[in-house]
Amino acid sequence: MDGIKLCEHYNIDIKTGANCLVCECKKGENKTYVALLVPTGYRYNMSSTVRKYTNSRMVSVATLDYVLEKTKMEYGSINPIGLPED
Repeated sequence: MDGIKLCEHYNIDIKTGANCLVCECKKGENKTYVALLVPTGYRYNMSSTVRKYTNSRMVSVATLDYVLEKTKMEYGSINPIGLPED
């Protein structure tokens, strides 16, 4: 369930909702993963914003298979609470 649908379904103000997005950041052979909390309905430039803070050359959304395997969470309920340290 995306953030806007979740807010509508549970009657939550969109301004208080957020989506958790896991990104894969690459620089050379090194890969790191970061979780982002993005306000519901907010547009942002993931590539430039995340690259700046992670010192990466390339940033993309992590594959769903990777995220589900690493987090042990279900699709639609991935959140920053309980993410693995790595």
